[in-house]
Amino acid sequence: ANDVWELMCLFGLISDKTTLIGYASSAQVNPKLIFGLEPRVIFLHRLLNQKQCTEGYSESTYHLLKDLYSHPERVLAPSTLKELKDDILDYDYES
Repeated sequence: ANDVWELMCLFGLISDKTTLIGYASSAQVNPKLIFGLEPRVIFLHRLLNQKQCTEGYSESTYHLLKDLYSHPERVLAPSTLKELKDDILDYDYES
């Protein structure tokens, strides 16, 4: 994306009602670290099913963010496409 996520946070375009989906990016972590926001985050690194993905930076980033959140259930890392689909479709986006 060409958007600057920091400005999106600053102007309220990313909030606690936002869902951020990505491999394992600073754009998923920094809304919490810099702005104190807790958007719902879905990490995609486990879908690749590669050892370096689950034992390296991506997995540790996932656990770091989960530990920082006051509602850690908002930080997800599905391992299958079905889990990803369920995480997206079964979420109450109104709350």
